[in-house]
Amino acid sequence: MSEDNYNIISLQEPAEHVKFRALVDHSSDFIAMVSLDGAVEYLNRTGRLMVGLPLEGPIKIDQLRDMLTPDSWNRYKTTVRPTIATTDYWHGELSCWNRGAKRATPVESTLFVVRDPEQKVPLCYSVVFRDITQRKQLDEQIRTQIGIISQAKSELEHKHRELLELNAELERANLGLTQLAATDSLTGLNNRHAFELRIVDETARCTRFGKPCSILLLDVDRFKSFNDTYGHLEGDQVLRDVALILRSEARAVDFVARYGGEEFIFIFPETDAHDATVAAERVRGAVERHEWNIRSITISGGVSTWNPAAPTGWHLVSQADLALYASKSAGRNRIIHAQGLPRE
Repeated sequence: MSEDNYNIISLQEPAEHVKFRALVDHSSDFIAMVSLDGAVEYLNRTGRLMVGLPLEGPIKIDQLRDMLTPDSWNRYKTTVRPTIATTDYWHGELSCWNRGAKRATPVESTLFVVRDPEQKVPLCYSVVFRDITQRKQLDEQIRTQIGIISQAKSELEHKHRELLELNAELERANLGLTQLAATDSLTGLNNRHAFELRIVDETARCTRFGKPCSILLLDVDRFKSFNDTYGHLEGDQVLRDVALILRSEARAVDFVARYGGEEFIFIFPETDAHDATVAAERVRGAVERHEWNIRSITISGGVSTWNPAAPTGWHLVSQADLALYASKSAGRNRIIHAQGLPRE
C-alpha cells in the first residue's frame, strides 16, 4: 500500500488474500466492506459481535443503515457520505446498533473508498469501527471530577486565604487528571490518546519547517502464547519491563507510548529514515539483551518517516503498521522501514 494511494487495496495473489483475510477477520476492530449502494458485503468477527450476529453463518444484516443508530444513519447521509464522495475518506464518531441486545455502542469510525488498483474506479467502502465506550466513560469521570472541584471553588471564594489554598489544590488536581488521562495505567507510559495529540503537533511542525520526523511502531513477539502459557499476571509484568527498557532507550526529545495491547510506539522528532532505523535497532537490541526471568522476549518493529506527499499522522502510523506486519512476516525480532517495502 503506497503512501500516495493508501486507500487502494490490491490483493493479486491468493496467498496474500488468505493472509489479509485472516488479519482482518481477527482484528479487534469492527471491519466491514459495504457496496457503493450501502449493501453489507463482508463483516469480520468483531463486527458480528458488535451488531449481535453469530460468529459463523450468513450476514443477516443487509444494509449499513441496519448497523447504525437512527441518529448515526442520519449523520451518515447528511455528512459522512457527502464527505467521502469528495475526499474518499471520513473519520469521526458514530454509534453502532446491536439489534439483539437493543444497545448502542459509541465507535471511533473510519470510512474510505476502496478503488480498483488499475482503473482507479470506486469498488466499495471500507468501514472500520473502534469501540470507545471506556474512553467516553473516562471522559465522563473527568468531567464529573472537574464539576466537583469547580463547585468547591465557588463555595470557598469568600475566604481569601482558603481560596488561595483551594486554587493550589485545584491546580494539583487538574494536573493529576490531565496526567491520568494521558498515562497508561499498566506501564506508566503515555497512552494512545496522548500519542494521537502529540503526533498532530509533530506532523504540523514537519509541514511548517520542512524537517522530518519518524515513528516506530513495535510489538512484543508471540505475546499471546506467553500469556496463554504463563498467565496474564506474568504477561503484565513483561509489558511493564518492556516499558522500562523503552523509556531508558528513549532520548530526551523522544516520545514513547503504549499504543494498545502489546504494541508500543515512538515518535522521533527531527529524525530522518536512517537515524530512525538506527534508533529502532538500538531499542530492539536492548529488549533482546535484557535478562528475562521466564523466557527470552523480543520485539518486531516498523518505522516510517514523514513525507510531504503524505503528511498526516494517519499516514505515518499506516506505513509503520505495514512495515511492522512485514517484520512479523519475515520472522520477527527485526526492524523494517516502510521505505523498503515493495510499492504496489
